[in-house]
Amino acid sequence: MNIKRFSLAFMQSIIFSIVCSGYAIKKSTSIPKKKSSPIVMCVTIPKCGTHLLLKCISLFNIPRMQFPYNRTNALKPSPAKWKKLNTLNRFDPPHHYKGPLHIPTAGPIPENVLLAFHSKIRDLLSYHLVYSPEAEAFLNKHSKANFLIIRDPRAMLVSMAHMVKDGWNGEHANVEDIIWDFIDGRQKHFIRWGVTVNTGYPLIWELGVTDFYKLYLPWMQKKNFYTVKFENLIGAKGGGSDEQQLQEITNIAKHIGVNASIEQIKAVRDQLFGGTATFREGKISGWKQIFTPEMKAAYKAVPGANQLLIDLGYEKDANW
Repeated sequence: MNIKRFSLAFMQSIIFSIVCSGYAIKKSTSIPKKKSSPIVMCVTIPKCGTHLLLKCISLFNIPRMQFPYNRTNALKPSPAKWKKLNTLNRFDPPHHYKGPLHIPTAGPIPENVLLAFHSKIRDLLSYHLVYSPEAEAFLNKHSKANFLIIRDPRAMLVSMAHMVKDGWNGEHANVEDIIWDFIDGRQKHFIRWGVTVNTGYPLIWELGVTDFYKLYLPWMQKKNFYTVKFENLIGAKGGGSDEQQLQEITNIAKHIGVNASIEQIKAVRDQLFGGTATFREGKISGWKQIFTPEMKAAYKAVPGANQLLIDLGYEKDANW
């Protein structure tokens, strides 16, 4: 990477962290040696069930492990923050604002992750933290249990397209154009406001969904990580299975050290579907109504795309 571009992108990432978190950067980013209780970190791929997982854990009613998953206005910047974002997000590609997920793919821990650990507001945290050796070492030292939640990449890209198609200032974009960009990273229709709606947007737009998704896969094999499958957690209301949902909730409870009774597990299940900040429809196969034969062919033509579906258990072969 060109040194000047790296420096500019790095500074943009730091500034964005200030804007979105509302915290001031401190000279020292060291984490206190002792905390009142250990951290549970949910590493989530954008639009793969972030708030579904956070709601599930919150419903166990563990002190300091409730996350405000239902704050519908939490994602929208204030007018002042919006103005600051616009100072960063004013250029078209290739000089567009990369967003805070661009640099952490190969380098320092994002500043707002450090600040979240430091703040002690709660012991349940979430971040779209792509894998890096630095991030792995950090979580090994500072968290007691970690989660990665995955989802069919085809459903993920459709959900993301619907999320960023409308800006908060009245802008609109064509969903199919966004989906085509996400399928193979063709970079034809850049949505300027996309980064303000979801911080992962610019990187997905640049890489395409398959290469973006692969940035997270190493977490599946790392220490203290349990991989949650969206399709197992969503339950019958989302097109899944009640039996798989009960088992997934049980596995989540065990991973954070909760010895929950079947009555408690069922109580979580009964409250889990819907009601979160980014919930749209929560269906596991909605992409099938969106993908055209041409989209399917383009998706299968991306190197490694179909193999990823097979490796994750979403397909057995290329005949879909």
